[in-house]
Amino acid sequence: MKTATSANVDLVLPTEKKYAHVLRLAVAGIASRLQFNWEQIEDIKLAAEEAFLLVLKAGQATQAHVTFKIGTNELKIIFVDANLGVFNIKSYQQKYSFFIMTGLMDNVDIVPRNETHFDLKLSKKIY
Repeated sequence: MKTATSANVDLVLPTEKKYAHVLRLAVAGIASRLQFNWEQIEDIKLAAEEAFLLVLKAGQATQAHVTFKIGTNELKIIFVDANLGVFNIKSYQQKYSFFIMTGLMDNVDIVPRNETHFDLKLSKKIY
């Protein structure tokens, strides 16, 4: 059974490693509401944590703003306006974390806002 409505959930976390567990719990709760199976939920949790750790490793931000867009057949997780510092997107896409995220999610996009701030978008469809 798929959800008939859509909604957004916003989460703001301090950029400290210990809050990765809070993110994983939020992801698990939201993904289970959308009828993802256990394996898919684990994949989504891991990908979201990798994205959070990228923001954390950049060391530029004090908070991570995460928006969950809950659709009828898709979950989107967006790290909004993430301050990742100045870097080349091509080299960023070659990082191990990016490979993990793209392997686990249906789509991963990096959308520049300016030279140092980006929206990091992860999405997973319900099949």
